[in-house]
Amino acid sequence: MKYLWILLIVLFLSFNARAGELESTEVAKIYFESLFSGNLEVAMEVVDIPYSFDRKKIIKNKKDLFELHKRLTSYHKKVPAYLIEKGKRFTKLDPSEFKEKYDVVRFNIDGEGINIYTQKKGENYKVIGFSD
Repeated sequence: MKYLWILLIVLFLSFNARAGELESTEVAKIYFESLFSGNLEVAMEVVDIPYSFDRKKIIKNKKDLFELHKRLTSYHKKVPAYLIEKGKRFTKLDPSEFKEKYDVVRFNIDGEGINIYTQKKGENYKVIGFSD
């Protein structure tokens, strides 16, 4: 089942790369669902450094980013029901580290919010942070 999920995500990313770029919300959704389904490979495909973890720690290398996501994906095995909000009123990242424009996509799970921060890097959006 895990490999089917990876194949579907790869096909989705490939199709959208040809049809046009993935939007910020789509990348955030792929990331969110990969974290909660325990899919480390997919989560790592859509993240980039520097990466803000819970707005308290800035991760600046891929090895540490991999280790963080290895821990995060080990906690969950099922994607919860959620609603998505997108806006600018949500908590911001440290401006000394994140000078370029970024988007905030908020996932609401039973009234609790998780912010996923995305930024355009070249042709694609990448996830640059997570906070709850």
